[in-house]
Amino acid sequence: MVQPNVEELATTIVNNTFTASQERLALTLWRILADTAAPVSPDTLAEAAQRPREEVMATLRQIPYIEYDESGNLLGLGLKLVPMPHQLLLGEQTISAFCALETLFFPVVLQRPARVVSTCPVTKTKIQMTVTPEGIEHLEPTSAVMSAPRPRQHVELKEAGRLREGGCNNTLFFSSQDAVAPWLPQHPDFILFPVEEAFQFGRELAIRLRARAEET
Repeated sequence: MVQPNVEELATTIVNNTFTASQERLALTLWRILADTAAPVSPDTLAEAAQRPREEVMATLRQIPYIEYDESGNLLGLGLKLVPMPHQLLLGEQTISAFCALETLFFPVVLQRPARVVSTCPVTKTKIQMTVTPEGIEHLEPTSAVMSAPRPRQHVELKEAGRLREGGCNNTLFFSSQDAVAPWLPQHPDFILFPVEEAFQFGRELAIRLRARAEET
């Protein structure tokens, strides 16, 4: 298994995904979604962010991949109300995440534990764990691993406007290294983490994002 550089990956993602103002707004949106599991109106987001509505709307237009309902309410950004392959059970609320890494990232960002349920795309084995702000508990199976793009690949996908299709769609949990073996040669720009190490990646990313968002 290739040993990834967690710090390099986290720095690359933070520096190439959001601006600081976008991060502040995203943090506010994530907290509301986690608390309510309900669509968030722009007015509610602006009030919670303590920013003018026009400023909030301008910032939202700069952020790709935000989901809206027919009334213009926000359904999510990474953390979503729309059903996705990875589920986070946050107390009474069940919310989806677009990629495997987000299930390890959001409990740290939100500072609350979550029960995570996903599926290995090769063996169809159910992968379950409890993710707390401090670490992983009750991982099943214990052999599970997670794929992630190399730093160079992340930057190239972002510049090409294909970060979701090429990156997030392939950031997955697999039941074991044996299970991922036929998949990995077809995705040479991806590396593997044992889930415990993947959590450290998600935690490092969450800490860096929160720190930059809270600078001003």
